[in-house]
Amino acid sequence: MKVTLDLEAADVWFLETKAEARGMTLQQWIRGTVLSQFSRQLSTRDRIAILHRNGATDGEMSLRLQISRGRVAELRRELHLKPNKQQHQIQTKETK
Repeated sequence: MKVTLDLEAADVWFLETKAEARGMTLQQWIRGTVLSQFSRQLSTRDRIAILHRNGATDGEMSLRLQISRGRVAELRRELHLKPNKQQHQIQTKETK
């Protein structure tokens, strides 16, 4: 299913900035944010699967779900999911 949003350019820029700060595309961030609003009705395991699919690291899932990072890792492994890596930008003299 495809959903179309009618947003002002400033709103799109704001949302893209939020998504990029988390290393995600706008589509991934919106999907994750919307689904997380409804995920309170889902099991913790289902919520981890959704967050993982949207690029969340164990630490980010831990904070969002308010459970230990170890518990997140345990449930993620039970779901046969590899950990998502936080993408860090390496600064060099050229990028400073």
